[in-house]
Amino acid sequence: MSNRRSVALLCFAAFTVMGITSSVLGPSLTSLAASVGLPIADAGVLRAVQQIGSVVATFGGGYLLNRYGLRVVLIPSLILMTAGLLGVVGTGLLAVTLCGSLLLGVGTGALNVAANVAVGSLYAENASPVLSALHTCFGVGLFLGPLLAGQTLKNPDNWRTAYVIPAIACLILSFLLARMPVVQQNPNIGSIADKPSTPHPAIRWLPLVPLITLLFLYNGAGSGIGDWIAPHVQLVANADPGSAAQVASIYGLALTAGRAIGVFALQRFGNMRVLGIAITLAVLGAAIILLGGATILVVSAGVALVGLGFSPIYPTVIAMSIAQQPENRGAVTGIVAGIASFGGIIVPVIQGWVGAGHSGGMTVTLVAAILMIVALVLVYRADNAERAANQATVG
Repeated sequence: MSNRRSVALLCFAAFTVMGITSSVLGPSLTSLAASVGLPIADAGVLRAVQQIGSVVATFGGGYLLNRYGLRVVLIPSLILMTAGLLGVVGTGLLAVTLCGSLLLGVGTGALNVAANVAVGSLYAENASPVLSALHTCFGVGLFLGPLLAGQTLKNPDNWRTAYVIPAIACLILSFLLARMPVVQQNPNIGSIADKPSTPHPAIRWLPLVPLITLLFLYNGAGSGIGDWIAPHVQLVANADPGSAAQVASIYGLALTAGRAIGVFALQRFGNMRVLGIAITLAVLGAAIILLGGATILVVSAGVALVGLGFSPIYPTVIAMSIAQQPENRGAVTGIVAGIASFGGIIVPVIQGWVGAGHSGGMTVTLVAAILMIVALVLVYRADNAERAANQATVG
């Protein structure tokens, strides 16, 4: 097996584990909050702290990738995720749990930018579909995480196992990557090599703003529904924790299916058409969740549509960012993903306040999905302007 394929496969595996770590929080949120004495209405702070760590690591990881290469970012990110997961559930003390959440966020943020840049650079000639495949693995993790949490919740004393298992997986992956030489496959992709890259030109910020806006809304709405759909079903429909976890797993399953479909759809229809259809599905799904009320079957259908709608947004935006400024892959990916991560900090907290302990605040998901339509229009206009400027330069 080629080194390029081996690195890609390990990144795929790491993204699967990252999806699990992201999605176990929602189904176990009630148990985790109770274990540290945190009111459920304020439990969004646990995700917020994680996202703060992710923002810092995403910015820093992008620049480290540009200067030092993949190994310096990817292996420590997995070790930090291991420490964070164990810290979240290790003591039952709120301060330690918050520190664990911060470390987990730092690890996932660094892993996110490193794997996206590595895979996007290794397959630069066809980045969007391959990155969609990478994020399909993340969706697999989002689907498996609630199922894992649901199994552990059958015994209320065992819910912490849902955090210990992915922690062990992160440690194993870091060991495998440490033993693998990461060599440069192409002279134009120095950002993934094990040696420092050459100097880079200045970053063009203005074309990135619409992409950041769209990704900000996605991160917020995606984290919000991932964290709050299980508590929402418990609060509104009086579902038991196991059933609520199954509803939450539908989001991950739909996200995974959508990204698998996106591998082919992006090749055939292009970025903008796929994003337009996807966001329309997300708006429809969010409206169905609200209209479904206490009917779990209807809410589940809405969750599935939101998952399908959200599925191509992240990998496509990252691919567009890399393609827009390929000479600054690491830094641009860090900037776009880092700033957009603030959505994941802000929205879940707002969602908790809107729900006020009576629901999961799903109105926030609908509003965010509608705003994505506006953001997509800005992305389309900026993309056309960038193409026109490039053609004028060539001419």
